[in-house]
Amino acid sequence: MQAGCLVQLKPGFERVYPLSFPGAQARVKDFTIDPEGFERVFVEWDKKHWRYNNEKDAWTYANHFEVIAPPPDVGIAPRQEAPERGPEEPSPVLEALKAQAAQQPHEDVEEAGIDVDEYREVIEKAFQAVIEGTGFMLLTLSPGPDKQLVTQLYSGALDGTTNAILQRQVIRLAANILESNGR
Repeated sequence: MQAGCLVQLKPGFERVYPLSFPGAQARVKDFTIDPEGFERVFVEWDKKHWRYNNEKDAWTYANHFEVIAPPPDVGIAPRQEAPERGPEEPSPVLEALKAQAAQQPHEDVEEAGIDVDEYREVIEKAFQAVIEGTGFMLLTLSPGPDKQLVTQLYSGALDGTTNAILQRQVIRLAANILESNGR
């Protein structure tokens, strides 16, 4: 997605925008990638579109929208502020998590005496809580091709208040991780 595109709100994301409806149109005024690698866009809602309902123009996640028209001036590159970190650069939070995991020995599940059924039960409970809630944050660790643990952070919110709380928690988590690694 790029600045200047005409977009419309995807069905299912209207709960994030309490005054809007699926299909409401907006123009992407700016685009960036946040420090965790998520595409963010500044949307200016089309005040003349029949589905407009006084939603405020704001920064939000690009995946809430689908592009329905390219920028009107396709040949001219739109103004973009350079992101603090490009998509190919590693996230400082994820790198700190990797460094922390590398410092701590990790054993096989059987060696540590962890009950796999209990592990799956926790996953099911967490999944149910995500479905019933208005927001979530999920941190996963998986072995990568080089057997090092790869960390991924997922989050989502259905309303502005939950999203603000989640963003503060992600910042706190990142600060704690960076602090524990002496950065």
